Amino acid sequence: MFNPYTIQDDMNVFYYPPANIINAPTPPEDGVIQEELSSEDRKKQLCLERNRQAAYRCRERKKLEQKKLIERADDLTKRNESLNAVVGNLKNEIITLREMLLTHDTCDCDRVRIYVSKFL
Repeated sequence: MFNPYTIQDDMNVFYYPPANIINAPTPPEDGVIQEELSSEDRKKQLCLERNRQAAYRCRERKKLEQKKLIERADDLTKRNESLNAVVGNLKNEIITLREMLLTHDTCDCDRVRIYVSKFL
């Protein structure tokens, strides 16, 4: 019976599966015995597996870094809001102190009169 996926040479018959089969074994090259080929395949599979694991670790590390950056941004945003509130309070305190100082324009203190004269 004729199989379109086989090739026969003088000593061996090789089976070539259709191209749509995933992870199909490659046919042995000239003079390579099947045991060596499977060893090469194992090495290739081991290399691919190590690469998959390294890629997974890299993706996890990037996710962790992104999570840390988001947390840091949230902390900095909260700190910024807190500092802006402190700045607002200090500005209000400055206004209050200046108003209190301006009410003392009739005092006999020379420093107060000099300061008040700058604003009047």
